[in-house]
Amino acid sequence: MAPVPLDRNFNVDKMNICSFNCDGNLADILFMPCGHRVVCSKCVLNTSLHRCPKCYQHILSAINPRGEKVEIGSNVTKSMVDEKGRKDLAESKKVFDEAEIQKIAEEAAEKAKEAAEKGIAHEVKSTSGRRRISEKNELIRELQMKLEQLELEVYCAICMEQRCSVLFQCGHKACTECSNAARLKLCHICREPITRRTRIFT
Repeated sequence: MAPVPLDRNFNVDKMNICSFNCDGNLADILFMPCGHRVVCSKCVLNTSLHRCPKCYQHILSAINPRGEKVEIGSNVTKSMVDEKGRKDLAESKKVFDEAEIQKIAEEAAEKAKEAAEKGIAHEVKSTSGRRRISEKNELIRELQMKLEQLELEVYCAICMEQRCSVLFQCGHKACTECSNAARLKLCHICREPITRRTRIFT
C-alpha cells in the first residue's frame, strides 16, 4: 500500500499518551479529516472507532507514523469473523449433532417398534399355542371321563375286568362272578339289599 501524503508531521514531543491508557504508548495514529491523535498503533487495531474520541467527528481514515493507512478495529473485525466462524461451526455441529441424534432416536424407535411387534406376535402365537394345548387337554379330560363312564356302564365296577352281565333291582350292574349271591348281599354302589338279579347281555 502506498504511503498517504501527510499534511502534518509526526512530532513525538507534541504527541499525547494513548487515551485508552493501554501501556502508556504514544498516540501516534492520525485520524482524518480531524487530524487528532488520540490512540496508539496497538489500540487502533483493537478498538472499533467510528468517531474521533476528542471531537466526535466521523473518522474517514487512520494514518500510522509511516504514512500508511490503518484499518481501524481490524483485530476486532477479525475476532468477530473468527467468532462468527466458530459460532457457525458450532451451530452446524449442533445441527449435525441434533440431526444425528434424531436419526439415532428414529432408528432406536423403529427397532423398539419391531421388537414390540415381534414380541406381540410371539405372545399371540404363544397364547394361541397355549389355548390350543388347553383345549386339547380339556378334550382329553372329557374323553377320559366318557371312557370311565362307559367302562362303568359296560365293565363291572367291582373287578373292572369283566363285562356287566347281571342287573340288580336297584338298576346297578355287576359281572356274573362278582354278583354271586353267596358273595354279594348288598349293592356295591347304593348299598341296597339285593333282592333280584336279572341276566343281561352287553
